Amino acid sequence: MTSTSYKNYRKADIGTADRGKLVIMVYDHCINWLKRAEGEAAAQSHGDSIRSLQKVQAGLTELMCSLDMEVGGAMARDLFSLYDFYSRHLTQAVTDKSVQPIRDVEAMMVTLRGAWLGAIENVRKEGGVKFPEKPVGLSIVS
Repeated sequence: MTSTSYKNYRKADIGTADRGKLVIMVYDHCINWLKRAEGEAAAQSHGDSIRSLQKVQAGLTELMCSLDMEVGGAMARDLFSLYDFYSRHLTQAVTDKSVQPIRDVEAMMVTLRGAWLGAIENVRKEGGVKFPEKPVGLSIVS
């Protein structure tokens, strides 16, 4: 698949996804870029690692902006704080030129992604709350 074809596929996939699927897609985006950044940081390719971490930061921003503080209450505030922690931890990775903070955030995001996936599947099985078709502007494509 060419780069253009892949981008068109991703745009269509994002455009038709419900909110639950979009959250998982953003987590996947972040985890993939974290893995890449980890390898780049381990290889002392700091410029590349920084660019990869900027992609992760963009994903974290999307997650933070998609939170509805009124409806989500304490859970939304806790998630916001967690995403903020991830962001600060990744900034520390850049400052210290360290791989460990990247690994830490990746491990936490993998765990939280699993929790989100389970919660989304449970809501769908129970026929409970329907996820809105699309949250506020999701811009992650690559």
